[in-house]
Formats: sequence, C-alpha cells, structure tokens
Amino acid sequence: MKFHEYVTRLGNSAPHADLTNLKTELNIRLERLASMRKWRYYMAEHWFAVEPNVRLEEGLSVDKGSQTVTLDPMPEKGNAPFGWMLRVDKHAGDFRVTDAVFDGDYIQSLTLDRPWPHDDISDGAYTIWLDRYPVPSDLCSVVMLRDEERRRLLRELSGAAYHGLFALRPSPDALSAYQLTGGEEKKLMLAPNPPSRHTWFRMVYMRRPEKVDGPGDEIDAPYYLEDALYLALEAVFLRRSGLTEETMARVKLTDQDYQRALSAAHRADAQETQPFFRNWRNLI
Repeated sequence: MKFHEYVTRLGNSAPHADLTNLKTELNIRLERLASMRKWRYYMAEHWFAVEPNVRLEEGLSVDKGSQTVTLDPMPEKGNAPFGWMLRVDKHAGDFRVTDAVFDGDYIQSLTLDRPWPHDDISDGAYTIWLDRYPVPSDLCSVVMLRDEERRRLLRELSGAAYHGLFALRPSPDALSAYQLTGGEEKKLMLAPNPPSRHTWFRMVYMRRPEKVDGPGDEIDAPYYLEDALYLALEAVFLRRSGLTEETMARVKLTDQDYQRALSAAHRADAQETQPFFRNWRNLI
C-alpha cells in the first residue's frame, strides 16, 4: 500500500482529525511494529570477508612511553590498518592502531592509541589484525553470525565479557564471539582473533523498515502488517480529533481491532518463516 492511500483512508475514517505530521507518525508506528518481533519480512543477510592476520616473527621496535612503533622489515600494507589491533609477543595488552606511515606498499610505522607501557623493544615479534567490520546501515539487531568455512556459529558477548575474552590469549585461529558497537555508525567487533586466512562470514539480521518520504512511496511492510499499522495510526488521529464520548468509544474499538490484527499478523508471519530461521541454532 502506498502512503497516499493511508492518507485517503484515514481522512475518510476520521474526517475531523488533524492529519498534521502523518508521515512522521507513520514512520514511528512502522518502526515500532517492525521491532516487536523477528518478523520474517524484516530479516536480511549480509556477507563479509574476515581479513587474515599480519604476522611477523621479527622487526618491531618501540620505546617505553612512545606511541610510535617502527617496523623493519616492513610488512605489506594490504588494507590500511587504521583501527586495527596490535599484539606484541610476550607483552600483555592489545593496542589499537590509530594511524600509519607507509613507504610505497609497505607499512613503515604505526601510531598506537596509548603510550607503550613496557620496556623498550627491538626486533620483536608481533601480530596485526582487524577486529572491527562495517555492518549494513539498516541493521537493528543480529539474529545470527556464522563462520561459513568452519560452519560455526558465533555467540554475542557483552562489553565486559568481550574484552575479558582477549585476556585468555587463545590460539590465533580462535574466533568464537562478537559484539555490536553502539553509536550512529555501528561496527561488528570479532573476538578474540580473526582466522589466519581469508574467511567468509554470513550474518542474518533484523533490518529497519525504509522511511516514507513522499505520497507515492510504498509502505515497507508485509501485507499481513498493513491492517495493524493502519489501526495504530487511526487510534492516534482519532484521539487528536477531540476526546468526546463517541471518539473514545471508537478509540477503544480501534485498539481492540489492532490487537486482533496483530495476532493475525503473528500467525501469518509464522507461516512465512522458513525452517532455517525457526531453528537456526541447530544449523550444521
């Protein structure tokens, strides 16, 4: 159904209602409906590749209190490691790389997010890896994340548990958990290490519905949610038309119809859901 059809239908149902900000109200109600459950319609997939470690047995030098690390011999830069992590053998703590200096296609030096707290190092062994990956801009929540090569599901961790996992110092190929960062630009953080080779991951996630912007825009909702969305809007604008006894009686009936429409949508969505999503934890 298109936006202008909602306008016409509401105008006929509540002719005295003030339809100001209808577009804003529709977008709000649509997003609330979409977040009520894991509707099959709003499930989406995202594939991404995990980059391999940069691992060298020698060449790292850094002075105590300095944030600049020099690398000789210089590793190939590949993807510029801004925001990557650095781990130095036999020294506690992982450091985030905030900047780098390149010599052609090679990394000459790195800038760390904080001063080096240990004694001076010369010719140390180290590992650089990327632990944060971009996610789709419409992502709301992750349903599952799977390492397709190892056929392994990753578990989601809280912030404290995520950082605690690094302290275990598992083998370089151990990749068993993730955390979704907050903020306007979400990132997927993988823990405790990426694989030592290029690997594909598949994410199933709940997406946000597309916002309505113009009268000809199609409402981003499945057919079985259209009635619930309309009734949610009708109740809002009926209340705006004046709190008379007749209006409140209509609002009460509309709320009851909304609950019935929502129950019907749940049943319809359950029939739409594929077996994979019904029982994804048992995926082999």
